Amino acid sequence: MSDYVELRAKSAFSFLEAASNPEDLATRAAELGHTACALGDRDGLSGVPRFHTAAKAAGLRALVGAELSDVEGRPLLLLATSRAGYRHLARLLSVAQGNAPKGEARVSWDEVEAHAGGLFALVRAEALAAEAPRRGARAETEPPSRRGRPRPPPTASTRAPAQLAQRARSEPQASEAQQIWLDRARGVFGAGRLALDVARTKDRAQEARTRRAVAQAEALRIPIAASGDVRAAKPAGRKLLDALSCLRHHTTLDKAGKLLLANGERVLRSPQEMAARFADQPSWSRATRAIAEQ
Repeated sequence: MSDYVELRAKSAFSFLEAASNPEDLATRAAELGHTACALGDRDGLSGVPRFHTAAKAAGLRALVGAELSDVEGRPLLLLATSRAGYRHLARLLSVAQGNAPKGEARVSWDEVEAHAGGLFALVRAEALAAEAPRRGARAETEPPSRRGRPRPPPTASTRAPAQLAQRARSEPQASEAQQIWLDRARGVFGAGRLALDVARTKDRAQEARTRRAVAQAEALRIPIAASGDVRAAKPAGRKLLDALSCLRHHTTLDKAGKLLLANGERVLRSPQEMAARFADQPSWSRATRAIAEQ
């Protein structure tokens, strides 16, 4: 039996981010030979009852949680390890939704820490390595004389140097911000209830970001776990997922370009296939089983 357990999957209740119903995910996971599977939708638990019922009928152990989309600028997946943890998660989601406009959710590390009991945290490597959005950054950094005025387009002679200079300044700052955020997560959950999860989706840009995130986690002695970052139960869900992505970004398939996922790799796969995908890092697959057992 493979050690691999899928810890990161979203259903259609993650509005416009995933394509399959919770029941389809549970049924497909059982068909593929999974003994356990997690559901963690964005900012809500609405899909959990349907996922749990379908999993029970299929002989699958349901692991449940939710992904907080904005914990001081980055997403954080929280899986309940007990009934108390589930209650804490429900309360934390209410707090997050109360902090933001309708349709959004935002929470501080202090608020997470106040409700962290009975929860296991997973940080998605790709999201950690991405530069967090800085709210109001333009208004804060531009001189008063330029605020609110359109910038002139860069000329051919100034465009490349300006971009290179900006990259040189931003990359060290972004790396430091990521390290601080990850260290705060470790402070809240400790090494025993926190892991960085890595998905291998055959996307070169993602692989580069993942390597940086892994190095940061290893420096802080945070465990690494494998992940499928599942958005659909079957490959056929890719077309619907692309259409949903277009709706989310208010564009068309012809114009979406890089707004769409790079490929159709984010689908449920058998434990054996996932273990083979991480054959060079078997400890990452074993970590998923250890986390599931919590």
